Amino acid sequence: MTRPPRSRNPELAIEETRTKKEKAIKDQKFEEAASMRDEEKKAKENLEASSPSGRKKRRRPRQG
Repeated sequence: MTRPPRSRNPELAIEETRTKKEKAIKDQKFEEAASMRDEEKKAKENLEASSPSGRKKRRRPRQG
């Protein structure tokens, strides 16, 4: 399994992973493309969780 490109800009890393995924699909390397899809999804989730609005979504409801 390949790792997502390391970048200071998470959005750029997501785009690079997407580009690699599309190339793998074009080359009919479907297992590699599936791996890229999973990495892209994980990177998006990490980006969302690290954003201020993403943190708000993860808060637990208050118990009263």
